[in-house]
Order: sequence, then structure tokens, then C-alpha cells
Amino acid sequence: MKKFLVSLMAILGMAVCFTACGDENTDSDKSNATKSGENLYQSVTDYNAATTDSDKLVAAVKILGSYNDYKENQGTEGWIKDFATGAVSALAEEKKENAKTQLIEKLSDGSLVSESTSDKVVAVANLASELGTIFGK
Repeated sequence: MKKFLVSLMAILGMAVCFTACGDENTDSDKSNATKSGENLYQSVTDYNAATTDSDKLVAAVKILGSYNDYKENQGTEGWIKDFATGAVSALAEEKKENAKTQLIEKLSDGSLVSESTSDKVVAVANLASELGTIFGK
């Protein structure tokens, strides 16, 4: 098993280390920076969710790849900002999906405000409190 992991790590390490040179294209650089940031977020998420050593190793190699992209391009104007934007956008997209699910669940739950609720002001205050936890306020 150790030989397999060492071999896998060596192969993945070589794949990360080899880069291609080409013409500079600012749109492509921005796209690559954003994608690398998104990959960083996804790799960290995968690493934290990994249940086996091999899954952690694969995610760690991907994290290293994104970090190497960062180190290689940190002198390129605007690259780091686009990189960070990609990572934070991926985080925001995941939070947005979770918030939508929670919002639908809370609004569908008829127990907070219903026709049989006698004190509508208290019921609405409770609903506002529940929704505040979703929206982070």
C-alpha cells in the first residue's frame, strides 16, 4: 500500500510540476487565475471531506497545484485578485445553494406562521429570527 501511495504521489507530483509555455493572453490569464482559485476551494473542500489517506493525498496534490499556480503568477498584474475572486466565488456559490435550501425549508414549515397562530406578531418575529440565521444577520 505504501509503494502504491508513493508511486501515486510521484506521478501526481510530476504532473503538477510540468508546465507549458505559450503566448501571453490576458483573458486566458484571468480565466486561468479564476479557475485556479475555484480549484483551490474545491480541493480544500475535498481534503476536509476525505475519509481515506489516498483521497487526502489526491486533494493535497491539487491544493499544491493551485498554490504553485499562485506562486508562479504572483507577479502578474491582477492575477492574484482574479485567483482570490475565483476561490471566494466558489465559496459564495456553495453558501448560496445552502441558503436557498434552508430558506425553502423554513418557508415551507407551516409551524412558524400559520392560520391557527394566535399571536401573529410573535410568529412573524420568530420567522424573522429563523430567516436571520439563514441570511447571517
